[in-house]
Amino acid sequence: MLEEAAERFAEILSDDHPYTLVCQMNLNNVRHSMGELGLARRLDERNYDALRSRLSADHPIVLAAAANLAISFRDTGAGHDARAQLDEVLQRSRRVLGDDHPNTFAVRERTRINIDIEPLPV
Repeated sequence: MLEEAAERFAEILSDDHPYTLVCQMNLNNVRHSMGELGLARRLDERNYDALRSRLSADHPIVLAAAANLAISFRDTGAGHDARAQLDEVLQRSRRVLGDDHPNTFAVRERTRINIDIEPLPV
């Protein structure tokens, strides 16, 4: 179902629309949890790059994508990159979202982040 949603977002909105990328990010979390670590890492890299090109580096969705990518690095054996990236994302998340925000907590605990798709303001 999530895969279908990601495909429909891509068809209707475009491959690099934030809704499409968020849906793909959540789908990557499923892939990661199912042990498809290499695929999840490649897609996390693509999603992070696409989101980073469309939104600011400190946007909460970009911070979540950066954290998920760092966790993919860690879980595919690039731990030194992951530690540095997670530390950086944690500092930015604390500054942007605050210490008590659920995403900051997830970064601190080194767990992947799902993002809800919110309607755009009118």
